Amino acid sequence: MYAGAVFPPGSKNRLWQGLQPDVFDPQFRKAYLEIVVQQATMRDAWSWALIPEEADFLFGIDSLTHDHMGYVVLSQDPYHPRANRDGQEVVFDDPRFYAKFALRDFLRHLYRAPGEELIPFTSQSAVPSYNYARQPTGPELAALQNL
Repeated sequence: MYAGAVFPPGSKNRLWQGLQPDVFDPQFRKAYLEIVVQQATMRDAWSWALIPEEADFLFGIDSLTHDHMGYVVLSQDPYHPRANRDGQEVVFDDPRFYAKFALRDFLRHLYRAPGEELIPFTSQSAVPSYNYARQPTGPELAALQNL
C-alpha cells in the first residue's frame, strides 16, 4: 500500500515506504496462507504460533510517526502498475489498488440516496463490487452530494 506514496499528492516527496499489504486484493488470502505454510515448514518443533498482529508491521495504525494508512489510500492512484521502493522498481501483476476501490464502495453504500437499494459492501465483499458511470447521475450523483 505504501509503495510510491508521496505527500502532497503529485509531489516528489516520498512517504516512508512501509510494508503493508493491500488486504482487499483478491489474492491476499491465498498469498497469506502460502506464507503461513512456508513459514510453518521452516520452523522447529517449538514454533507453534503465528502472530499476525505484530505491531511493527501495522504502519499508519501503531504510532503517530507512521503515515496514516487512510491518507495513503486516499492519496494513491487506484491504478498502480509499478512503484519504486528503496530504489528498486516493483512491477505489480495486478495494477489495481483494491483498498482504494474498497474505500470507494464503502463510502458509496454509506452515502447512498434515501431508498436506494444497494448491496452493502462488507469485509467479505469482492472488490470492486459496484459499477460507476464516468459522469455520475441519479442515485450515484446523490451519493456524491450526500458525501
